[in-house]
Parts: sequence; C-alpha cells; structure tokens
Amino acid sequence: MTKEAECLLPGQSGLMALDWNNGNRTILVDQRLTGLLVGQTLHTTRAEIYRALIAATAFGARVIIERLRDYGVPIEPDRLLGRESQGKTRCLMQIYADVTGCEMRISRSSQSCALGAAIARRRHHRRAQEFQIRAGRHDRTAGDQLPTDRREQGRL
Repeated sequence: MTKEAECLLPGQSGLMALDWNNGNRTILVDQRLTGLLVGQTLHTTRAEIYRALIAATAFGARVIIERLRDYGVPIEPDRLLGRESQGKTRCLMQIYADVTGCEMRISRSSQSCALGAAIARRRHHRRAQEFQIRAGRHDRTAGDQLPTDRREQGRL
C-alpha cells in the first residue's frame, strides 16, 4: 500500500482528510472533535485514503509547529526526527518534510521517543542547576560543572 501511495501526487485523488478521529489535543484542545474524509467514491483506493490521512497528520503537525513558533518556542534547527521502520515510512517522512518545511532526520534508535525524553531531561536538569547556582541556592560540586564555552552549551 505504501508503494501505491508514493506514486500519488499531492491532491491527485481529490480526498481531503481531517485526522481528529480521537479529538484534537493540541491547539483546539477538544477530545470530542471528530475526523473527516471528504471526496471518497466507490473507486477510492486504500492507498489514496492512506495518503490523505498522512497528509492530514502532516498538516496537523504544521499547525502545532506554527503555534509553537508564534509563542516564541524555537524549533531549531528546522529539523524533525522520525523513525524509519524497514523503509515503510519514507513516503510519510517526505510528505511531512514537504508540508512542514522542516528537514526530516531518520533516527537509528529503535527507541526515539525514549531517547528524546532522556535528552530533554538532561537539558532540563542542567538548566535547573544553572538557575540554582545563579540564585545562590546550590552548592556546586565537582559533578555539577557547567560548560563555560557557548559551543558546549548547545550539547547539554
């Protein structure tokens, strides 16, 4: 099915989807909202539906990215991380890249979400330490050394 979906051009099938089948948790925050598939006929293929749903989730991601940027949250560099599963998601990754305007990177880790959570936790821990040191509420020990070089700060 993925191979068939890759052959379709954007909008070629005439389908338009809204991926709120489980509500909308970000931006609209209403779990009662419902999904939608418009333009379906008796000749619509499953690959066309699949591609329309991928595009719907990609546009949903774009709305979230734009909202974050509107509120000053940097998405830097313009790069999103995905996990390729045996070549099955190349089409999805390309659609996301096209819709969001972000470069898509393929993670080699089979646990990308856990890895991202660990990195975010480490950054938060370092920033909390830095705040406490500046506020004079933390005794610095040898294990608490903060980077002094700006280039190192990006690697926290």
